[in-house]
Amino acid sequence: MPVTTAAAMISAARNALIEEHSRRIDAGEPVIAVAVEAPERTGRSFASVEHGLGDHARKLR
Repeated sequence: MPVTTAAAMISAARNALIEEHSRRIDAGEPVIAVAVEAPERTGRSFASVEHGLGDHARKLR
């Protein structure tokens, strides 16, 4: 995988996490609730980047 593709995937995962956290907070969810779940969500997101989309690609068809 070219370095630029890997960088784009990492950046996209990071941006998606930021957007999701901001959306939840803007919707009135307590910041602490978002913060408590952030490490687990981050781990899942970057695991998807590391290991590919797996079953997600099949679910999108």
